[in-house]
Amino acid sequence: RAAGVSQTTVSFVLNDKPGHSIPEATRLRILEVARELDYRPHASAAALAAGRSDIVLLSVPDLPIGGAISRFIEEMASALAEEGLALVTHLAGAHGRPLADVCATVNASVVIGLTPFDEDTVQALYRAGADVVLPSRFSHEDAGNPVGRIQAGHLISRGHRRLGYAMPAHPGLLEMAEDRLEGTAQACADAGLEPPLVLSTSLE
Repeated sequence: RAAGVSQTTVSFVLNDKPGHSIPEATRLRILEVARELDYRPHASAAALAAGRSDIVLLSVPDLPIGGAISRFIEEMASALAEEGLALVTHLAGAHGRPLADVCATVNASVVIGLTPFDEDTVQALYRAGADVVLPSRFSHEDAGNPVGRIQAGHLISRGHRRLGYAMPAHPGLLEMAEDRLEGTAQACADAGLEPPLVLSTSLE
């Protein structure tokens, strides 16, 4: 609609189908509008017809992957498989493909991150075809990171009244750790406990 042509004409141009005489000016206009709208064609027509795919895309930060993260990925893949869903992992990094491009390529319906996505990334993922993006940046009204709250809440429910928090030394882990520390501290405050004792640790 934005290009002022039919859906069929757009399909011919974006799919580069041979045997159709499309004026060059029209072709260029369609391509320009597609760029402006950040449009990405989806690979699976069947998934489009069904309204969603069975792909869940997990964005893994470009960080040292230890046993805990590996186990997390394995258990997530297993739990999703029980629901008929397939997990695809994407290692984020400066030299990798943009996450939205990967989302469109694999036709993911859900995108999950280990750290919150910023608003621009969230919107790009929705434009790329995702139905659900988790987690997005938490608003100022949120009482801290829910993962930290859940972890601390579990310990508090088991009777612990003085919590410690191991802050990783690796700089790439700080953003996620600080977010979770905020949630942990909020859970302690809600329970009337002292803030968690924060101690630095090292990957070594």
